Amino acid sequence: MRGHLGIVAGGVFFNLVCEFWVHGLVGFLNPVLTGSLVLLYATYFLMLEDLVAGRYLGEGQVLLAGIVFGLWHETFTTGSVFKPSSPIGVEPVVMFISSVIWWGVMQSVVGLYFANRFFGARDWEHRRLGKLGWGLCLLFSLQAASTFMKMEGSSFVGYAVCLSIIVAVVLLFVFYTGSSAVHEFRRSRFLDILVVVHLALCLVIGATIGSASNLVSTIAFVVWSVVFGAIVAVYRFKSNTPISV
Repeated sequence: MRGHLGIVAGGVFFNLVCEFWVHGLVGFLNPVLTGSLVLLYATYFLMLEDLVAGRYLGEGQVLLAGIVFGLWHETFTTGSVFKPSSPIGVEPVVMFISSVIWWGVMQSVVGLYFANRFFGARDWEHRRLGKLGWGLCLLFSLQAASTFMKMEGSSFVGYAVCLSIIVAVVLLFVFYTGSSAVHEFRRSRFLDILVVVHLALCLVIGATIGSASNLVSTIAFVVWSVVFGAIVAVYRFKSNTPISV
């Protein structure tokens, strides 16, 4: 499968396997959960792929895009970043793990590497989403804002902090996006092995403890995510080679 649909399909597949670790087989038998996840990642990767091909984004810009979308999602959809006892209304460690490691590194940068590597090469001249496509995708993401002040532990301070960070990262993204050259995809044997190990762990744990204990599997996923992010960061800076997205 070539072009943007192959990339989108690869990104959705990669992230669904990641979710399988946390929700397990039992969770994925819930059509509402599974359908929502498919729609969430499909709309996200449609927009992300449109930006990558239209503005020739590299790993850094994809990382920033993932942080923005992830923090929006964790703020208005799951509310996982809020902490009532914190003076800033949020838990910085949770915010970093969810927006930077999960959405930025794992789900976006590595997710796009996986899609390019195993689901077909990108067509840099593919047809763009257009205003209607972007409008429909954003409509799904923006509907999460209907949860404003309904999340457990949420506060105006917490929302203000999250929105301020989102705006700052968006501005950084706009400032940082100025490339005008197609990025040649480069395979990495190390990343190939890491991705295969990661997906295998997700499938095995999702089919075992992921179906028996959501708490245990979630904690295990958080620990592995930190290890995964550290491995990717060390590899990136040791090899001094950009990760192809």
